[in-house]
Amino acid sequence: FTAIKSGMLGSVDSALVLAEELKTNDLPYVFDPVLVCKGAGTMVDLKDLFVENLVPLATVVTPNLEEAATLAGVDPIDSVEGMVEAAKIIHGQGAKNVVVKGGARLAGDDAIDILFDGETVTTLRSRKVNNKLVNGAGCSFASSIAAGIATGLDIKDAVVSAKEKVAHGIANCL
Repeated sequence: FTAIKSGMLGSVDSALVLAEELKTNDLPYVFDPVLVCKGAGTMVDLKDLFVENLVPLATVVTPNLEEAATLAGVDPIDSVEGMVEAAKIIHGQGAKNVVVKGGARLAGDDAIDILFDGETVTTLRSRKVNNKLVNGAGCSFASSIAAGIATGLDIKDAVVSAKEKVAHGIANCL
């Protein structure tokens, strides 16, 4: 088993090279569509390219709230309902599975992420350790999903396992 995962793609050329390579293989592809970085603003020049070239090739796409809103073309997301709406739109763009990473960004006591597989919405919750955003949590989540798929887990089990691992890592970090 194996899988491909991409994170930040710093240029249009890099994204296009990746898209061409993905068309030549059947490996599961986890696409973490980095459009918004903590403290770095939005990289909107890649949004259309992502929607046209990479989202349709993704086995799993893992946008955070800002990225999901940008990809889906919706207002800022501040609820689970908004996460589900964006996930359905992104699924309609061709992604087989969509994980919208809400994490600690939504109000409330739980860090919430949702998985939409085209039919079923699965809501994943873990207790927030605090209200601080943890750098790298979203990337670690997407990477752990890819690792789970690479070891033979189905998509839902890979996402659930990744959520548990990242929540544990955040709870036990210094």
